[in-house]
Amino acid sequence: MATTTHTKPWEPVSSSINYWKSLSRMGEMWWTRTAGAEAIDAARRSRFNALVRLARSKSLFYRDAYRGLPKRDSTCASCRLRPSRR
Repeated sequence: MATTTHTKPWEPVSSSINYWKSLSRMGEMWWTRTAGAEAIDAARRSRFNALVRLARSKSLFYRDAYRGLPKRDSTCASCRLRPSRR
């Protein structure tokens, strides 16, 4: 029995966009690493706060868990979760 594999046709616009996104991310990583520890910490805080904002907006669980936190930037220590009830 022969199986066939269906592949998506090559899409030049999508491929170009993905290439430039990857190149941009590599440039950001290089710049952050060469800028030193302060830049790495700033990038970490920025990404963490973006993740907390996303969790609050999309997840009922995290919206409830983080309702007592202020809307400003958070730290990892302030975002501790309650232990699960098992």
